[in-house]
Amino acid sequence: MVIHIPQQLTPLNALNFAKWLKSMHRENKYIYDFSKMQHCPPFGMLIVANAIRAKQAAYPKSEHIPKSYDETQGCLFASDFGFFRMCGWDIGRLPSAESYGATYIPIKEFPLKISRINIWIAQLFCVRWSRNILKIWR
Repeated sequence: MVIHIPQQLTPLNALNFAKWLKSMHRENKYIYDFSKMQHCPPFGMLIVANAIRAKQAAYPKSEHIPKSYDETQGCLFASDFGFFRMCGWDIGRLPSAESYGATYIPIKEFPLKISRINIWIAQLFCVRWSRNILKIWR
C-alpha cells in the first residue's frame, strides 16, 4: 500500500493524516511516499513521525519503506531536522548539541504519568498566580 505524505505538514493537515493513517487496515507492506512533501513545520513533523512510528509498532511484521525522501526541498529540510530518524529510518542526520551548538534543545518524550503531574503542577501554579494577581488588583 502506498501512503502519500501531505504536501504541507501544517498542524491540521498532520493531525488529519495521523488520524487517517491510524484507521488504515493491516497490510504486508507500507510504502511512505514523500515526493510531494514541501512545507514542514516542526510540530507537523512531530505529529507525522509519531503516527508513522505508531503504525510501525502496531504492525511490526509488515514492511515500512520510505520512498522519494530525497527529492524535495521539504524532505531535505526534514532530513536535517532528524524527521526520518524519528520515524525509525536511518536517513538524514541525528540532531545533537554538537551539530547545532549551545542553542540546541532536544525534544524529549516523557511518560504519561510525569506529564499529568507537570500539568497538575502548572494548573496549581496558574491558579495561585491568578489569585495573587486578583489580590493585587483589589
